[in-house]
Amino acid sequence: MMSRNISLDILKVFLAILVVLIHLSFLRDKMVLVSQLLVNGICRQAVPIFLVISGYYFYSIKSKEKLFEWIKRLIILYILWMFIYCYRWIGEFSFKQSIFVLGAGYLHLWYLIGTLFAGIILYVVKSKKWLAWCIIILFFLGYFIQLLLYLEYFNKDFYEPYLSRNFLFFCFPFMGIGYLLADKKNNRFSPSLWVLFFVLLLVLAESYISYKFLTKGGLVSFDLMLTSLLAAPLIFLYVKNKQVLGNSKNIALYSTAIYLIHPIVLHHIILLDTMELSSIVQKLLVFALIFLFSYILVLINKKLKFIL
Repeated sequence: MMSRNISLDILKVFLAILVVLIHLSFLRDKMVLVSQLLVNGICRQAVPIFLVISGYYFYSIKSKEKLFEWIKRLIILYILWMFIYCYRWIGEFSFKQSIFVLGAGYLHLWYLIGTLFAGIILYVVKSKKWLAWCIIILFFLGYFIQLLLYLEYFNKDFYEPYLSRNFLFFCFPFMGIGYLLADKKNNRFSPSLWVLFFVLLLVLAESYISYKFLTKGGLVSFDLMLTSLLAAPLIFLYVKNKQVLGNSKNIALYSTAIYLIHPIVLHHIILLDTMELSSIVQKLLVFALIFLFSYILVLINKKLKFIL
């Protein structure tokens, strides 16, 4: 088998682990500031980078036939995993809310449906000269909606997370950035490690400012961070330009498996009542089970190609 650059595949696995840390509320009870900087700062770059990578690969979709094939794959994946999680969301919400969740995605599955609609829009407007401006305007509009919701200018309700973290204000801008970076004339810049270090400091600074001034010492979990506009594409470019040769295409599947299966593990770990275990042992148990079930999913996917 011919060797290929697997640097982005490895990055995706690392990003999936960061998503798990977010949902674990890592260090939240013991080190609030560290949790804010790590979980609500660095880890919050995971989904934007995922979307940049998706947009980068979306550049290869040049025909309607390829677009329909891409749409079909995402729809099957979405329906399958919404069915798998139906034991969680059916009965949890009112009938009206359940209908909304069915179309908007339960819990982490919003990413699948968000990517689907963002990709369709991107395909329609990809050749427009104003694409870059559209990306910037929609991102900032989503950011300010998020800020107003946080400051309670609007009444908070069940639908709140979807008002800013959706296909239009979140998925489309970062997928659009990835798409633009796939164009050879836009991806010539190769950031150094020092540039990466500097942009991560900016992420930490934004996270700290939110912690210090928005809540005066409380956690602030923003899905859309201003510094992500720099951090996500620069981290992507840095990793993409690193040559890590490998033969396996399964590494990228592990990232998908970790992302899709981890809420089930987290939910049932809580049901098992592992409070008697130390915090470190709990976290190790969680990750061990996530990696185990992800491995099983990858094996199943060899026979049933539609589950990942």
